[in-house]
Amino acid sequence: MADTLTAAPPETRYLLPPEAYFSSEWYEREQHELFGRTWNLVAYERDVARPGDHLPVQAGPTPVLLVRGHDGELRAFVNMCRHRGMALTCEAGHTDGNVRCPYHGWEFTTEGTLVRVPQRAAQFGDLDTAQWGLVPVGLGTWSGLVFVNPDPAALPFAEWLGDLPAHMGPFDTDRLTEVRRLRVPVASNWKLYIENHVDVLHLWYLHDETLGMYDHTGFLHRQVGPHWVSEERLRPGTERPRGLPPIQDLPEDERDVLRANLIFPNVPT
Repeated sequence: MADTLTAAPPETRYLLPPEAYFSSEWYEREQHELFGRTWNLVAYERDVARPGDHLPVQAGPTPVLLVRGHDGELRAFVNMCRHRGMALTCEAGHTDGNVRCPYHGWEFTTEGTLVRVPQRAAQFGDLDTAQWGLVPVGLGTWSGLVFVNPDPAALPFAEWLGDLPAHMGPFDTDRLTEVRRLRVPVASNWKLYIENHVDVLHLWYLHDETLGMYDHTGFLHRQVGPHWVSEERLRPGTERPRGLPPIQDLPEDERDVLRANLIFPNVPT
């Protein structure tokens, strides 16, 4: 009995070593092996709403160009001219014609086809333009959000998203509109930010005044594919937070629920 009472506690083990949060080598590896191989939220569809709109974004180590074709279809390409690797654009813009490389003037349609090569007869007489169009990147949209994946072997977007929408509550997300966009710099590794989002234990303390009306002991969470969803309800006899008008057409029972979700790997909702 004495040995049992005085036995040392089991060794504490962490899933990630300290260097996962400050090592530049670790971060670079994440860019290639994580963000370079998964679906990244990069924009809203309204950011490229008109035919001819284009927007440069980043997916891990890959620069990506979103382009709304003149046929109305949204596409994604590696943001690189096939001639000398120049970025086609570094800013959001619009074209009524083709996407033109600023370096040597090669032009591509908004569907990615190479259609004009200056000095072609003198320098590229045997060039087959059909073989030198822009390199496509995987693209998926959901509820106005735009995701890209630079990995050609990636799981299709619909399979990756899976049943997540069905676990996020009875919201008609297609009806939601952006009312404000606010950029908040966060001086931390991205994983610290995400870990804070999924950490329920701090709700008792950091949010005791703003979220104290919710029953944290009844907090429910589960994994949905690679994603994460959670919910908790108001404690009996407490009132909903003031100052937050309910979403229209939301079921009455749902108005007592607080939901926090995570779209893998780094999109809290």
